[in-house]
Amino acid sequence: MQSNTLLIGLTLWGLGQAGVFGDSVCLPLLHALVFASLLAAVDPVAVLAIFEAIHVNQMLYIIVFGESLLNDGVAVVRTNISLRPSTAVSRFLSKLVNDATSSLVSGETE
Repeated sequence: MQSNTLLIGLTLWGLGQAGVFGDSVCLPLLHALVFASLLAAVDPVAVLAIFEAIHVNQMLYIIVFGESLLNDGVAVVRTNISLRPSTAVSRFLSKLVNDATSSLVSGETE
C-alpha cells in the first residue's frame, strides 16, 4: 500500500477508536483502509480539472493523466487486496508461478 493510503486509513481508524465520530460509530480497520484506498486515487482527478481550466502544456497534462490512470488501477487492486487479501495474494502467486513456469519451459528470458 502507498504511504498516503496507510496514513489516511490509520488516522481514520485511530480517530474512530478515540471516539471522535461518536460512541455509536464503529469503524473497523479494514473499512478505514478500503475507504483510504479510494480516497488516495481522487487527488490526480482534481489536478487534471485544474490543469484543464488553466490550459497547461499538453505534455504535462498527458503525463498527469497517465499517472491518474495508473493510480486508478492501483486503487482497484488495493481495494481488492483489502477486501479479499487471501484471494488476491493467491491469484498473484498463481500468476507469478505460471509466468515463471512458462518462461522456463519456453526458454524465454528477459
